[in-house]
Amino acid sequence: MSITEIQQAVTHLPKADYLQFQAWLTEYDNQLWDKEIAQDLENGHLDTLLNQTLDQIERGEYRAI
Repeated sequence: MSITEIQQAVTHLPKADYLQFQAWLTEYDNQLWDKEIAQDLENGHLDTLLNQTLDQIERGEYRAI
C-alpha cells in the first residue's frame, strides 16, 4: 500500500475511526521517539548535554521550569 493510498483511506474514515487511528498513531510515534532517545543515550550522543546539565546542577545554576 502506498502513502497516497493510506492518506486517501484516512480521509474516508468515519470520525470515531479516525480518532482511534489518530490515538494509535500518536502512541506509535511516541514509541519510535522513545527508542530513538534510548539509542542516542546508549551510543553516547547525549553525553555532552547530560554532563552540562549535571555541571549546572552542581554549581546551583539549574532551575526547573
